[in-house]
Amino acid sequence: MAADPSPIVAPLSYATPRATNALSHGLGVAATVVFVAALVALPAAVAFPVLTYALTGLGLAWLGLVVAARATAVPPSSDDLRARRAYAAPAIVALAIASVGISAGLVAMPSRVGNGRRIPPELKCQSTLRQIGTAIELYARENRGAFPPSFEVLMVQQDLPASTFICRHSGHTPATGPTCQVAARRMATVPGHCSYVYLAAGRKTTTVRATEIVAYEPPGTHSAPGMAALFGDGHTEWLDATAAATALAQVNAGVSPVCLPPAPTPTRRIAQ
Repeated sequence: MAADPSPIVAPLSYATPRATNALSHGLGVAATVVFVAALVALPAAVAFPVLTYALTGLGLAWLGLVVAARATAVPPSSDDLRARRAYAAPAIVALAIASVGISAGLVAMPSRVGNGRRIPPELKCQSTLRQIGTAIELYARENRGAFPPSFEVLMVQQDLPASTFICRHSGHTPATGPTCQVAARRMATVPGHCSYVYLAAGRKTTTVRATEIVAYEPPGTHSAPGMAALFGDGHTEWLDATAAATALAQVNAGVSPVCLPPAPTPTRRIAQ
């Protein structure tokens, strides 16, 4: 009997069974790791809603890995090629969506988490007063150690924006004008354009004390009792209600300079 001249063609295979099983096992392990990562990230997503993007991405990644593992588990024969494609298509789509979700969560997380930490308005006012203190120091260096006679002069000579002298929680608005001089004059003469009180007119760097209050924000602007104050050495503090009352009593009595008494030094009792 004559031999069949047609060559024997092996079925088309994309991977050996051993490689297919290894790949399926690896995808299964990856799916388990992603599932555990999603469980770990769940409490953080509750605290920071922006992480729900990343959590959703992890869930889709888990689904895609599970489907991909199932697809690679199909024996690599031409008869099951259609079934493999049926598993592979949703796996690719799920993994693509998962990568987008995870990327969106990770990109948005730093800005959202940072913005989610609410900065107390008292600290913002202290920061503003610190900026004013820096401008006063620069003014003194240019004027032989003399402090500016007013915020108006400080604003003009240091070319400060009118918003520097505004606390946004006070209801005041920055002074406006065609020039810095006009805006500074408006700030000094029209109420509602300056949130801080200046006390260091006529002072010098050689005589100012570190405990001397140079400027302050009147109490009542914020919900916290007390007020923010700028001191002679440039640092700022949030004075509690008692310290604020002491300082304001000196202001109302015309005392200059206004200084807070030093904090009592704790004494140590020696055992006899």
